[in-house]
Amino acid sequence: AAGIPLTHRGLASAVAFVTAQGADGAPPDWAALARPGLTLAVYMGGSRVADIAAALVAHGRAPATPVAVISAATTAAQQVLTGTLADIAARHTGRERFAATLMIVGESVALAGRLQGAEAPQAGTEFQRRQP
Repeated sequence: AAGIPLTHRGLASAVAFVTAQGADGAPPDWAALARPGLTLAVYMGGSRVADIAAALVAHGRAPATPVAVISAATTAAQQVLTGTLADIAARHTGRERFAATLMIVGESVALAGRLQGAEAPQAGTEFQRRQP
């Protein structure tokens, strides 16, 4: 719904789906999830965007890696905030926190909207879902 491919030839050959924290409160294995060529989909991470970005950078993911924070996905209220691991925390500060937030991390985020024929947003911009 956000026009972001999870895999794309030359950009990402794998995808991992994780929650921001386990039922026991333990974080995912950020070291394993920080590898290049992996698109990471983090569910229920809206209140942890800064922590997730910092953990991935601390474990070796490039600060310039594109990121999208998607709130209320697939609904008329969907909002997509894009940036990089380096700036997404600052861009996300003060925003409403939705329980249903998905954070996508990886090079393919830079293709947001392009594959649906829409003009792709510039990094660091927000866009809303177009109504059918």
